[in-house]
Amino acid sequence: MPFLISGLDSGDRKMLYIVGGVLLLVFTLIVVAGPSAESQSNGIPSSHSYASDGACAAYFLLKDSGYNLERWQGSPTELPQDPTGVVLILADPIIPPSDEERRALRSFIEKGGSVLATGPAGGNILPEGSARPSASLQTEWLTFAARMPSAITRDAPEIQLPSTARWRAPSASHAILYGDEQQPVVVSYAVKEGRAVWWASSVPLTNAGISASHNLELFLNSVGQPKGARVLWDEYYHGERGSIWTYLAGTPVPWALLQLGLVAFALVFTFGRRSGPVRAAAVVSRLSPLEFVESLGGLYQRAGAAPAVLGVAGQRFRFLLTRRLGLPAITSAAELGRVARERLGPQAAGAGEALARVEQAAAKPAVSNPQALAMVQALGRYTERLELGPGAVHTVRGKGKSSKEKR
Repeated sequence: MPFLISGLDSGDRKMLYIVGGVLLLVFTLIVVAGPSAESQSNGIPSSHSYASDGACAAYFLLKDSGYNLERWQGSPTELPQDPTGVVLILADPIIPPSDEERRALRSFIEKGGSVLATGPAGGNILPEGSARPSASLQTEWLTFAARMPSAITRDAPEIQLPSTARWRAPSASHAILYGDEQQPVVVSYAVKEGRAVWWASSVPLTNAGISASHNLELFLNSVGQPKGARVLWDEYYHGERGSIWTYLAGTPVPWALLQLGLVAFALVFTFGRRSGPVRAAAVVSRLSPLEFVESLGGLYQRAGAAPAVLGVAGQRFRFLLTRRLGLPAITSAAELGRVARERLGPQAAGAGEALARVEQAAAKPAVSNPQALAMVQALGRYTERLELGPGAVHTVRGKGKSSKEKR
């Protein structure tokens, strides 16, 4: 693309930039000002939708009224095993259920659950239910009066909804609460321990219809009291179902993936180290002086021969000091210390006393290792301070001249 722009003259390039800027501005306005998916009308009373035929207002009304409310995205086969006090709202389901789901829904109601279903599809999903679209397909909202007093018609003498569906052949156990024998729009009946409620239309719980005449009372009465109730707002039959990972979570697949991960880690750990750069291991020569020192020190430590170590250290220090001073090897420690202070200066102070302590301790069998270590370290410091070791350079002072000699 850059080479195409570079081939244009300045006027064409300017026009291209202007057109691109206008298109970007139009796209931004469409994204920002255009209707969102939640506000578009799709005819589904979803609890997510803010459109007129959505049911977001009813959903949040229940939530703010203290109901234990949640969106249900699972199959009826996953409903609670103890459905006492549980209310399932099936607002115009658009996906037909399977036979297994029908049986699960019947079992849910028979064990004490309650279901509020709307529309023809909602009526057909109920046990003993049979609904069909109205032949007239009237979309005009009509007013229907209550036919009998009941918990659902309480404080709702009339409601408004379109008569777009018919409840076919109601039996004696099916109470027609609104409408008439030819045009029932609200039906309620018991199924063993539970109850099913059917509306001809979902309008009373939609954003546009919940505020109509007594529709709110009908909705709250159909759901029941908030105390002790758990309300499941179905979105499963609106197509909102769990992702592939939600499905796989209930299968052995996660454990298989974990095992594959462990195998992959083992392979990388096993062969990855072999594929890295090859470096020869550091080999310490067995001729190294440190090995001899460590071996000898280990022998002395195991034998408890601290006096012998002191004797060796004292003899070596005496040899180096007498050689430096030019004195006989049999010179006493005190005399060596005095001559060392005279010839080598203040840094030799205490050398004779340190040598005397070492020689006295070497003659005693009961010398602890810490004491022996301290005395040997003292001799080592004097050896370093007085430059008595091999290769040390000393300054030799004579008459009228000075020179350096290396030992």
